[in-house]
Amino acid sequence: MLGVTNYTICHAFVAQAIPQLESFAMGDLLKLAWGSAASGVAVELFMPIQNEVTARLEQVDLHSFSELSRNAFLQDTLGLLWASNFAGCCSHNLLTSARLVIRQAGAIMDRVPGPSSSPADQSMGELPCTEADPCQPASKPQTILDLPDRLVIFKPPGWEVYNQNTELQLSSFLQGTLGKRFAILHDEEHQCGFLHRLDLPSSGLILAAKTYEAYYDLKVQLNAGEIARDYVILCHGWMRPCWKDIRAKVYWRGLSPTSAGDQGKPSLTRLKVTAHARHSSTALSLVAVRIATGRRHQIRSHFSHVGHPTVCDGKYTAEATCQSDQDICTRNFLHRYRLAFKDLAGKSHEVMMPVPADLVISLQRVASRETQSAETIRDWLSGSSLRSWQDYTPLMADVDGKQADTQQEGGPVAAGTGHSEQHA
Repeated sequence: MLGVTNYTICHAFVAQAIPQLESFAMGDLLKLAWGSAASGVAVELFMPIQNEVTARLEQVDLHSFSELSRNAFLQDTLGLLWASNFAGCCSHNLLTSARLVIRQAGAIMDRVPGPSSSPADQSMGELPCTEADPCQPASKPQTILDLPDRLVIFKPPGWEVYNQNTELQLSSFLQGTLGKRFAILHDEEHQCGFLHRLDLPSSGLILAAKTYEAYYDLKVQLNAGEIARDYVILCHGWMRPCWKDIRAKVYWRGLSPTSAGDQGKPSLTRLKVTAHARHSSTALSLVAVRIATGRRHQIRSHFSHVGHPTVCDGKYTAEATCQSDQDICTRNFLHRYRLAFKDLAGKSHEVMMPVPADLVISLQRVASRETQSAETIRDWLSGSSLRSWQDYTPLMADVDGKQADTQQEGGPVAAGTGHSEQHA
């Protein structure tokens, strides 16, 4: 159904598919849900699909699965959660059943004996935190929040989360900090416990799990849109304050840059233009961002696509522009400053970190365009007024001083969260 927009064909397909859903394998139900979510048509399929999946979840016996079959079942269920949420119609029953079963699967994995873990190690209480000091150069990772089964780490620029493509690995830092007490930290099939990534030149907060149960609990939250990931970027041009989101699809192959446009995976970047500034003759915008999908290089490719690439971006600007940007900032100006999620008991946690010292220096180099921008930039420089993305106020007037109207880019897409590539 991907790319199909003929409503007559879609409704005929729906009429044939619904009576046969019981005979569909989980993987086929996932493909059906994905196609419906991506095309924006045949959304009437979602409730029957969710009812069918919920019924299967309520009857499933995870102990009867082989490890391979169980992992496939978990990935299909998480994918169905993502597609349902992306379409804006994830049911309470599906989410409740999926959360229960997927957590149970994680707990089963935690009980499997192995050389890198033991129940005694995994039941340890909260570990002491290494507090991040925003006034000091952030050259090493730092633990910002450390809970018994999950933690938030600050990733400095130049560090890779995991993959062994560079010497500086966040996974190695975590393994060195916690040793062999938690098996998942050494399990590459489970991303060494990390729930998402950040691009190499970017800085910000990273969420990781110490146990499989915590990992899958957080995966449910991520795919159901319950984890908030907020960023601040400095980009080229005076972006119109009326911009509300960017909805271009994204596509990539191998190590090539991500391409944003009409082809690829549906993606959604929400934004608020909070300040206009300039450096010499270069116009700049300070933008608060929240991603609803987490595609590879999503923020950078989306802003480049609409003509406002992030400052000092070697992949998505011309070489001459990137070289000129060195006078403003020596690395890509993109910082994930806030994460919000829940623990296993359902208690909410919010973690925020001001922009690090190198980006503070960059902001000190720019001149505000007007009073509201000056106040906003001062707030970011002080780091004392950080808040959720939704609580930021965009610039009130457009370039000509008139009130701005809502503006969106790209085709229709519903609210959702990243499923596969948590890089942005």
